[in-house]
Amino acid sequence: MSFLYPWVAVSIVLFPVTLISETITLPELSVKENQEGRRAHYQIHPRQLNPIETSHLSNALAQQKGIASLLACGFCGSRRTTLLGHRAEQTSFFIDGLPLMSSIVSFWGLDLVPVGAIHHIDVYWNPSQAMDLPESLAGAVSLNTLPIDYSQNDINLGLNHRGEYEYTWLNREKKTDSLGWLWAGQIRQSPGWDSDDNKIWELPVQSLAHFWTKVQWDPSRNQQHSLRYSWYFGRTQGGHNGAMATGNPPPSLPTTSDFEGGDVRKRYLGSPQNIFDQTLLKRMELAYTGDIRWNQYLDSYWGIGTATHVQNSIFFHGHDYQFTDQLLTGFLKSKLKVDSSLDFIWGIDFKTEEFSSQSKVLYGQFHYPPDDFHHQQLGICTHFKKTFQNLGLTGDFSLRFTQLKTHWPHHARSVPATILIPRAVVTHQISPNLIHSVGAGIGYRPPLIMFESQHGTSHNGMEIALDSLETSYNFQYQLISQRANQLIELTWNRSILNNLSYGLDRADDMLPTLFQNAKENYTIDSLILDTTWNLAEVTDVTLTIEKHILPESYTLKTPIALTEERLMLRLNYQNQHWQYRAILSGVGPRKLSRYGRYRYYHNKIQSFDDPLDPNFGDPPVGIDPKLQESPLFFTLDLTVVTTFWPNLEWEFAVTNVFDVTQNSWGDPPLTWHIHGNHYHLDNSHLWGPLRGREFWSRLRYQF
Repeated sequence: MSFLYPWVAVSIVLFPVTLISETITLPELSVKENQEGRRAHYQIHPRQLNPIETSHLSNALAQQKGIASLLACGFCGSRRTTLLGHRAEQTSFFIDGLPLMSSIVSFWGLDLVPVGAIHHIDVYWNPSQAMDLPESLAGAVSLNTLPIDYSQNDINLGLNHRGEYEYTWLNREKKTDSLGWLWAGQIRQSPGWDSDDNKIWELPVQSLAHFWTKVQWDPSRNQQHSLRYSWYFGRTQGGHNGAMATGNPPPSLPTTSDFEGGDVRKRYLGSPQNIFDQTLLKRMELAYTGDIRWNQYLDSYWGIGTATHVQNSIFFHGHDYQFTDQLLTGFLKSKLKVDSSLDFIWGIDFKTEEFSSQSKVLYGQFHYPPDDFHHQQLGICTHFKKTFQNLGLTGDFSLRFTQLKTHWPHHARSVPATILIPRAVVTHQISPNLIHSVGAGIGYRPPLIMFESQHGTSHNGMEIALDSLETSYNFQYQLISQRANQLIELTWNRSILNNLSYGLDRADDMLPTLFQNAKENYTIDSLILDTTWNLAEVTDVTLTIEKHILPESYTLKTPIALTEERLMLRLNYQNQHWQYRAILSGVGPRKLSRYGRYRYYHNKIQSFDDPLDPNFGDPPVGIDPKLQESPLFFTLDLTVVTTFWPNLEWEFAVTNVFDVTQNSWGDPPLTWHIHGNHYHLDNSHLWGPLRGREFWSRLRYQF
């Protein structure tokens, strides 16, 4: 029986009393709108995030409802941030309304965004919530940078017992009524994790450096312009904890004789250079946004931005891979307030993306065709919102016309598409404290699948047979209730995925990976129950229960085990000088064999090299399979924050108090993975935490 059922039963017993109370008006956040007039499902402010995790945005978002952050590779440290049990590439990311974070670079790029420069984060769980935003197949995450409306200086210094450290700073200056600027940065160094002491890191060494600067000019009360420049650098080094960077692929690949007894759970005995993995990242963003309020009825706002993301990788599989991803995007929109009950928005947006890659081994020696692509997209959108005060009804309706094309020049393949995209949300206020809404909409995304599935490690090359745009039909129902000391949100979301683009691994036949559209549709259902109790003026408790129902035919095409069931319990106590936080998170058991190639992961390999063996000469066989069902596990983070001098804040935290890792079950991510007629080493048997217990101390000075 699912571990969530008892919690759901308790919640049902507690909640009915809330639905009959009619004394409190719903909170503004439940129907909050941003300047584009979209209805934000919910909003996150940086101070709501776990302070210790705010330097890793993907980790910080992972503790928010409906969002999961999953490690995709223990060697390179790439992560996938998902919404509502969908694949990570189906989530769109925006910065100040611009889609500058493509799904390709979100492998590492999300952690290159300094949280200190973010004002708030809007999360849209469904294309119907995203309204006039492009793509958003599963939903969207929109990062909004700090406005420069006052002066502030903020310096943070954090250190943990393992020698991991970070330094962040923020300088925001409002020099005159019309001119201000900010500059923010972060430097972080994280050592690798090797909790089983077999000389192989379960998590790589990571180095991050960020720099943001923004200038804001407000020539009048009705006009605002801002220009932002961002520069990022990231480096990961995985594999053997004694390997040194050489700039060249490893001379040979690890074999069974490199481990004691050929078992990946035991000490590695081979050459450190044979199991070395390194990724270097550089990213630059330049964006300009503007807003003019022409009169009390009409607003215009626009944005244009460019991003260049460069990666240089050495993979321990024995090859190199480099790419440059260049993106240019912009929008122009206007909002007309016809009267107090009707708003109308119209606009146009575009995006172009050029992806080019190089590899001395894959392209030079093996002569595989590169995975370069060109993508262009143009959209026209309309959106209107109508309120019927006497009926307690509000309707949001949008219609988008999009034309796009993706072309792979080295594979003579193109996917053109023209699509009409309707989205709608109708909200009904039943009583002063009870509201419900119904939403429906279409999401889409271009099939830029090669790098997402293989991140440059497709050993046998690739073939592209994609011919259709990936789309989703989405439906959502939400019920929200509040009384004086309790807020409840119950959400059901259904997505029907069409033309899922995926890579068919044909390594068993020594054939290239085939990228194609699935012929069947997949229905994903998500249920989320979220409730907050205010026990006193200084104490609140939040309980979140999630259940994502994923068909096996869908999960088998997903290379990493998704979070299917989760429970999160938060406790926050705060008085004038002290703040105490506790976050308990439980992840339910999963059948790992439902995902990708987990069923083909083994701890040992049996080779038939003895001439006297009756099976002599046969291909090797994997034995001692990796764990095929992950257990129920809980993690707990505790934080204490106090201000002991004016403007000086001290924080102490213990993360993962229970010290829960995959190694707790003797199941490290290292694995032997079948590849054609042989097995190779990988670090992708991932289902649980790899970071153990950590003790953190942090100082924050504001002036």
